Amino acid sequence: MPRHSSSGSLELLHSLDQPAVLVGRRSLRLIAANAAFAGCFSLDAGALAGRSLATLISPGSLHVIEEMLASGVVASSSAIRLKFDGQECGSLQPRRCQSLSGGRLILFGSPGAAARDDERRLLARFREALDSVMHYVAIFDADGRLVACNKYYRDTFSVGDNRLPPEVQLEGKTYRELMELRVRYKSHYELTEDPKKFVEDRVRRFHSDGDNRVRMATGRVTQAQYRPLRDGGRVLVSTDITEVVEAEAKQRELQAQLHHSQRLEALGTLAGGLAHDLNNTLVPILALTQMTKRRLPEGSQERRNLDTVLKSVERAKDLVARILTFSRKGSMAISEFNLGDVIPEALEMLRALIPSTIDIRPVLAPVPAPL
Repeated sequence: MPRHSSSGSLELLHSLDQPAVLVGRRSLRLIAANAAFAGCFSLDAGALAGRSLATLISPGSLHVIEEMLASGVVASSSAIRLKFDGQECGSLQPRRCQSLSGGRLILFGSPGAAARDDERRLLARFREALDSVMHYVAIFDADGRLVACNKYYRDTFSVGDNRLPPEVQLEGKTYRELMELRVRYKSHYELTEDPKKFVEDRVRRFHSDGDNRVRMATGRVTQAQYRPLRDGGRVLVSTDITEVVEAEAKQRELQAQLHHSQRLEALGTLAGGLAHDLNNTLVPILALTQMTKRRLPEGSQERRNLDTVLKSVERAKDLVARILTFSRKGSMAISEFNLGDVIPEALEMLRALIPSTIDIRPVLAPVPAPL
């Protein structure tokens, strides 16, 4: 087997993608380990230096190491169970070992079947956890392609009868392709205006860090948040805020009602001032009309005219009293009255205002008895 220098051995070790470790042939003590091997223990590579390889594998796997030392290769069915501080950390599928100068060895391996099972279980737990989140979640890589999403995000592509077929795979599509898919299934409210503009606008928002509201075709409103990841990817988390939007609309409605009430209050204050002025104007009219009436003979037309004036003044005073009640926020008394009594008085006022050539003939129906 070829021999390697010390620096060349370390370069070879750290260039390998599969787990590998440099050990002394006799002591089996770790001289160095690459990141892939240390990752099996969720440790940094430097944390394993100086440890005996025997302390990192289960006793039942020692015969696999002995087989590798004897022949340089092992059977494909063999596996090395890894452990750290008494806890198992998965397994490695050994491949071969290479002798180096100074009685050193590089042992090569790849994640074993058990490790791959652990990865599958971990991935299943991840997807289960993602689906349990009551938000719309989507994770994208550095190229803007969807890596994973939960069921709530996928459901946003279906509206009414426009259901996203189960065979349509969202993972692997770029964000632009996903937005074009939304156009196809009409899952956004904005699509009714300009689909092309919608796609460009959504892509622009995706590449900007911020929050924005989205109205879906179902009428629901979501708050979308785009956040960058360390590897250049992005994560989208969108929350249904329909109830919040409705509450904001209700609050705006209540504020409008408050402003309207404040305007009415100001109007009431103004009306109160006008009512006082009108009342002061009515006082001399009432007094002088009564004085003039007393000087006229009973049954004369002039006296009847002044009676009509007095009735009008009384109605004006009643109107002033109502305005004052409104302006002072007082309670108003509601009472029943007979329309048959009011109409003849109104007709008397009309006769004084309209030409004598017009004849007014009232026809009043009997007032029904109260229920």
